[in-house]
Amino acid sequence: MNQITVCANPNRLKGEISFEEREKQLAILAKQEKRKERGSAYKEFAQLNMEGSLNEKVMNKLFDFPAAGKIFFFIANHMDGYNALIASYSVFAEALSLSNSTVTRGIKYLRENGFIYIKKSGTANVYLLNPEIMWKSWSNNMKYCEFPANVIITESEQEAEKTGMHEHFQKVMSLKD
Repeated sequence: MNQITVCANPNRLKGEISFEEREKQLAILAKQEKRKERGSAYKEFAQLNMEGSLNEKVMNKLFDFPAAGKIFFFIANHMDGYNALIASYSVFAEALSLSNSTVTRGIKYLRENGFIYIKKSGTANVYLLNPEIMWKSWSNNMKYCEFPANVIITESEQEAEKTGMHEHFQKVMSLKD
């Protein structure tokens, strides 16, 4: 750790700073700590592990199966701050212009190669990016990477449910009367 010498008449050649300069440094550090407490100022920022062998494996594996790479980066773009996303195969297929069978193979490829983990929430899949590859929060949040999750539903998935939801809403409203 570097030692800081603070004095009234600093000698720059000796690395000394004034009380005013140190006060400014401490104010900046305090602001940075507050930002950490509130959460990242870069909500859309994700960290990609650039370790040599891991980075090469990720790059090569995603280039070998471009559709899997599209799915991986779709999850990365839409996941919450804990690396989680709930989405159906239809979401991936529609958003990425892929067939359902390509989505199925792509997700299997990502899971088998350690890019994602898949957890179950009822009948829904929760997709978690491997935090050793990419992370979207402060590193000390890694132990909480499973929840909460962003959920994406396509419009076509909602269409089938509109009538049922409308009827359910009407029943709920009539119970309130």
